[in-house]
Amino acid sequence: MKDINVEQIMSDIRSNIKEKGVKASSLKFCSIPITSSDVVEYGQSDKELLEHTLYVIKKNAKINMYYKFPSKGIKLFIKKVIRRIIRPVLIPNIETQETFNLNVVDSLRQMSLYISQLEDRIRVLENRK
Repeated sequence: MKDINVEQIMSDIRSNIKEKGVKASSLKFCSIPITSSDVVEYGQSDKELLEHTLYVIKKNAKINMYYKFPSKGIKLFIKKVIRRIIRPVLIPNIETQETFNLNVVDSLRQMSLYISQLEDRIRVLENRK
């Protein structure tokens, strides 16, 4: 196991704070200056990432009401009774939410296809020049 030198880490943190000019009275997130090296650059959109995200959203669009309870005994019995009592109220809400989720997924898929078509048209127009 590697030894961790807490004092060294704390001295590095203190030196970083001094370099950035943060004072003890200004320890609020909104007042700490952010340099360009602190900001994560995301760059251009990634088509593969979009496809993967759409796949994950579609996979998680359905809501599973019938998951297993981790408890046993009287707690399990009480949870099952409560589930049966609230089922008539919960099922229509779950169905409505699932319909909404699937509509969102379909809309995102259509937007992705539309963007792909526009990219193809742009590529064709650029090649004409």
